[in-house]
Amino acid sequence: MSPAATPRTLVVGFDGATLEMCDRWRAYGRMPVLDGLMADGSWARMRSVFPFNSAVAWTTLVTGLSPGTHGIFDFVLPREGAYSLRVATGDDRRVPAVWTHASAGGARVGVVNIPMTFPSEPVNGFMISGMDAPGLGERAVHPPELLDRIRRIQPDYRIMSKAYIRAEHGEWDSAERELIGAMEARARLVAKLARPRDLDLLMVNLEATDGSHHFFWQHFDPTHPRHDRELARRYGDTIGRVYEATDRELGRLIDAYAPDTVFVVSDHGGGPSNDWVLYMNDWLAAEGFMAIQRRARASLAKRAYGTAMKHMSVPLKRRLRPLFGAWIERAKGIALYGDVDWSRSRAYGTVQSMVRLNEVGREPTGTVRPEDREAVLKELADRAAARRFPDGRPLFERVARASEVYEGTVPGGPDLVVEPELGTQVRGRNTSGREGFLLRVSEMGVWYPSGEHTPVGMAVAAGTGIERRGEVDEQGISQVAPSILAVMGVPAPTLSGEPFPFVSSGLVSTGRTVEAAAPAGSELSEAEEAEVLERLRGLGYVD
Repeated sequence: MSPAATPRTLVVGFDGATLEMCDRWRAYGRMPVLDGLMADGSWARMRSVFPFNSAVAWTTLVTGLSPGTHGIFDFVLPREGAYSLRVATGDDRRVPAVWTHASAGGARVGVVNIPMTFPSEPVNGFMISGMDAPGLGERAVHPPELLDRIRRIQPDYRIMSKAYIRAEHGEWDSAERELIGAMEARARLVAKLARPRDLDLLMVNLEATDGSHHFFWQHFDPTHPRHDRELARRYGDTIGRVYEATDRELGRLIDAYAPDTVFVVSDHGGGPSNDWVLYMNDWLAAEGFMAIQRRARASLAKRAYGTAMKHMSVPLKRRLRPLFGAWIERAKGIALYGDVDWSRSRAYGTVQSMVRLNEVGREPTGTVRPEDREAVLKELADRAAARRFPDGRPLFERVARASEVYEGTVPGGPDLVVEPELGTQVRGRNTSGREGFLLRVSEMGVWYPSGEHTPVGMAVAAGTGIERRGEVDEQGISQVAPSILAVMGVPAPTLSGEPFPFVSSGLVSTGRTVEAAAPAGSELSEAEEAEVLERLRGLGYVD
């Protein structure tokens, strides 16, 4: 396949963006590039996949398959044979991505900053890993010689901005500069790499939109519980400035690459957090599904970890990591599960609103027998459905068996999904020193992001192979991959979704179905995992 034989296709991620937010800024003429694409093409709201974070959602977007098949359920996954969690990587993905199919079909591809692509893959072209990479090193780049070129032509390129560090300390000017600066450096690099126009497919994620929601929603939204009128005068428009800058960088990429077809997609939406944090394992203990036994070592670790997270700044933790980083991570593991009596526990949670049974034959000290599985799940579901906020409204908006949420049964996923009210922060374990499983953020004295993910993102497309229909009904995130492949004419096996209705050609089928393979099995080193976890904590994704 050559550039002359297939539409040159550009896929740009506006991470976490929503049509509502884009429409707001378009109305003021601040997103002219996206406005032009919408005038020439089609668009839709696009429903993400639970738990609608970037690890799960982007993997679904680029594979066209459910987490139950591709194997990425969260940024962290259960460690096999142990009651502990580990950071997930691209090696945990069990199925091919759109760039794999395109490479196999002879297309040249460029992939930049897509989550869950570390270690980088040997594509027919180049790949620079996304936010799950510990840093910009040789394992994050393919081919390896590209690393020196990146450092030479774009020395300020970085895997991700440090805006979360600035936001945690209320350094809002610096946080805004970091968000926009890191995105601009990324777009400048990609434009330079794309300018020869020898790629058939170019994919890049511009994640600043998501960060702007996480850090600046409280300034944008007068109804947010942490809104401050004085700060809002200066930073109430930061989200707008980030959207505007993202649109400008989209224009830079289009000018450099001159694509025939453009997709702009978001992996999920964004909106306000509320004033509540839910600790999953503390809730399970309160409901009688997890047995806690007081152990001096676990209590000490729990207090120490909570103190470290509350009082140690991110820069201080980074400086002390060579001395205490491993100890802090061990303390976290002990704080999460170290005081659990597994012989008397029937279920446990991760750091998302997902529950796994302590199942005989699967967990090290399983207690739930196969014949009791359905009864325990029903009891769990009933307890979740009955749980309320203090004012009487339901705590959980959805309670469902994993089989009702996901297609496929690969290991590592939950048994029950319990989705709390939108905006509720979810963590694994309460290390705050305050009693309870449902606490007000405003009373805890700790920093949490003011923006959270929402389940509906967006898709915009224009150019060759795209019909000009304007807005169509809501679509699903698993339709992105088949849409890209259909436009390019790349054969692929059967995927979960069909191309978007505004894609003029159907997917060319190989006649095969995707078989989930065993993951590559590589794990991050202790230092690499600490780096990634620090970033995920800053975004509010893990404890």
